Amino acid sequence: MTAKEFRVALPNRPGELAKLAKMLGKKGVNITTIVGLAAGNTSTLAFLTEDESRALSVLKEGKYKFKAVPVVMVRMSDKPGALARVAKKLGNKKINIEGVYLVTRSKKMAQVAICVKDPKKAGAALR
Repeated sequence: MTAKEFRVALPNRPGELAKLAKMLGKKGVNITTIVGLAAGNTSTLAFLTEDESRALSVLKEGKYKFKAVPVVMVRMSDKPGALARVAKKLGNKKINIEGVYLVTRSKKMAQVAICVKDPKKAGAALR
């Protein structure tokens, strides 16, 4: 399965996440996964949502600096070495992983979002 991750550049100051989250919420956009990191004066927020087109509209309307990045959603066993096996399959096909993070986790399974330039090629490599 593929999805779009939205990477948003925010000023690294109090209230910026709240402002964006409020805008998304007012338009009915549910954030399903989120991660953010700050470096200097800028924070980068990456999130997935159930309504990509509405999220895109909110980001444009708010004049945010952002990129929509394709991700491949990968289910794997929740055991040591599982991520290494997935990464090796992609590496063997010369597919660069530009980001990865946990989306869901249960007792035996995990789902990760893997950011790649060509999600179709990545999906084929993982079959």
